[in-house]
Amino acid sequence: MDDGRTAALVTSAERSPGLPTLLAYSGPAVPLAMVLLPLMAYLPPFYAREVGLGLSGIGVVFLVARTWDAISDPVLGALSDRTRHRWGRRKPWIAAGAPLLMVSLYFLCVPPGEVGLGYLFVWILLTYLAWTMVQIPYLSWGAELSRDYAARTRITGFREVGSIIGILAASTLPLAFLGAGTDDLGAVLRVLALALVALIPVTVIVALAVAPSASLEGAPPRGWVRLVRAAGSNTPLMRVLGSVLVYRTAWSMFDAAFVFFVGDFLGFPLSFLILIVVQYVSSIAAAPLVVRLANRFGKHVVLAGALAGGAVFLLYAAFFMPRGELWPILLVWPVLGVLNAPLWLLPTAIVADTIDYGVFRSGDESSGLYMAGFNLAQKLALALGVGLALPLLDLSGFDPAGDNGASAAAGLQMVAAVLPAALLMIAIIPLWRFPLTRARHDLLRRWLARSARIESSV
Repeated sequence: MDDGRTAALVTSAERSPGLPTLLAYSGPAVPLAMVLLPLMAYLPPFYAREVGLGLSGIGVVFLVARTWDAISDPVLGALSDRTRHRWGRRKPWIAAGAPLLMVSLYFLCVPPGEVGLGYLFVWILLTYLAWTMVQIPYLSWGAELSRDYAARTRITGFREVGSIIGILAASTLPLAFLGAGTDDLGAVLRVLALALVALIPVTVIVALAVAPSASLEGAPPRGWVRLVRAAGSNTPLMRVLGSVLVYRTAWSMFDAAFVFFVGDFLGFPLSFLILIVVQYVSSIAAAPLVVRLANRFGKHVVLAGALAGGAVFLLYAAFFMPRGELWPILLVWPVLGVLNAPLWLLPTAIVADTIDYGVFRSGDESSGLYMAGFNLAQKLALALGVGLALPLLDLSGFDPAGDNGASAAAGLQMVAAVLPAALLMIAIIPLWRFPLTRARHDLLRRWLARSARIESSV
């Protein structure tokens, strides 16, 4: 272990944050999740249909922006780890990124009159940069609020429930203000932009004021190559990131084909948005149970069980779920929300536990770099899922705007359910005999605490 940094890390690290801290810390998760919906779903058709830009140009801009986003994750994560400030390592980045996110997102969603691709390019790059400046330190801050196995599950549980609430708010807020029949994407984006400009400063200020800084304040700068090598040699981290990459790819494939699967294959008679709301409300309701089960049986065990359950659900939906009927589909769909709740709540808590293993191995705590790796795995999975699902649907002969025969329906069934189910089962493999159980993590924490006491007495 290096000098006194481990002692600083362990000091007061085992305490569990109280309810005011948890609520304050989880607040920014709501607007941060709300940002994702316009970026992914509303902006491309808005700039094509209502602003009048070409689809190819918009596609290139978004491709470059996502590449920039992926590159910026580890860079900003490492910079956050190396920051030394009286507010700690994470709060300065969040405080600096939040105003930039407000301004860039507003101009991205509410362009002033006629604009071109250059306008879109500048503001989407700034929006992604600002979002990463807030998101990576924010996740790292949560990993450092407590080093306790159970407390970390509770922290991520509160935060990810906030994320689910944010997605629900982004889906339903425009309907509340504009009505269910609106097709004015410009109006939808204005509502979301104004809501975010109001929510971001309030939630961020409360979080910065109420939630304490991380227990380790400002480790000395380390070489970037050393940090990356240390993270790469962290076997538990690599295993959980491998699982995340595979199962997020599976669900990204399902999401890419979701509208077609629900409408064309299952023949659900109402709007697919109803199933989305049902799913996320069920995830929120299941969150307390997921936290209790994870603390009793182990986070990796509950996560693996959710992956297996998700595979079973997809196969049931593809081969046994009644088609064209309202209630048989609507009554079963909450099960998907319950099974997805562990995928929201547990992965970042497991990644946070691997940080302690990294400290044990190298003496360096690189929470920002670890959380950047987690974000990068998710973004790569999103790209892989869409990149696999849509071309495969096209190869099967599926026509989104026309009639489809048996072969196209079979292709949709395969892409939306069968292949994702297979990937979900594969994602269980890295979690099998996962080395960082609760018992081993407790031993690791005691070893770090004992080492800290010895070093502080020297």
